[in-house]
Amino acid sequence: MLDRNGLVKGTDFLHFYTLGALALEHRGSDLYDMTAQSALIEQRVPGVGRMFFVPLYGPQMSLLFAPLAALPYTVALAIWLTGNALLYALCCYAIWRSCPNLRSDGWLVFLLAFAYPAFFHLMAWGQTSALILACFTAAYLVLRSGHKFSAGLAIGCLMVKPQLGLAAAFVFVLAGEWKVVSGAVLSAAAQLSVGWAYYGTSVMRKYFDRLAHARDVMPQLEPRLYQTHSLRAFWTMALPWPQIAFWISVASVVMILWIALSS
Repeated sequence: MLDRNGLVKGTDFLHFYTLGALALEHRGSDLYDMTAQSALIEQRVPGVGRMFFVPLYGPQMSLLFAPLAALPYTVALAIWLTGNALLYALCCYAIWRSCPNLRSDGWLVFLLAFAYPAFFHLMAWGQTSALILACFTAAYLVLRSGHKFSAGLAIGCLMVKPQLGLAAAFVFVLAGEWKVVSGAVLSAAAQLSVGWAYYGTSVMRKYFDRLAHARDVMPQLEPRLYQTHSLRAFWTMALPWPQIAFWISVASVVMILWIALSS
């Protein structure tokens, strides 16, 4: 169950597995209770000890993992990692096929994709990054075909981790791409509606309250900044002055969004 560093294998997936178990037991009140989830981890996965995760995912995510939570942890993890690897490979293949100038460099593209550090973290931790990649890949492919509303539907699926869709939302709104925006709103609302229908209004209120206070738990969410791929993490590690690092990261984000809008 433990890797060479003493961490449970598929550490992030253990959190998703726990959320799925809560969905199976219809325990919506515990979706944002760290203590209750820690006790459930000890019960469902003996031998991993006391573990705590910051619960920030939407209620609909627990329903996604409910089928896997019905299986033993090791079996569920093996299925999840296999699915992640296949989804990642499919996205890389689809993008490679859509870029004519890369067609003759198939083996090079394969090696680069296989050696990509983010892929290593995806597999080592059992993250949800492949799902996010699939959303962006689908949006990219259908935008190339001119189907803007369908692209919005794909962007809206980022509601599984809404912070990753903020940049896209900013660009499409300011660019006046209302077909994309309407598709994204519809898709995101459909996701939240599933969670609301299953758990009720009180759980949704807890979720939005958690999102509103997400900044308060950032140190717990990112205990190892050197493993984080973001401008905020980069500037925080580069500069010894937290406030200055924060505002420089904000300026960096604004500059990148401006480049995206103007190009």
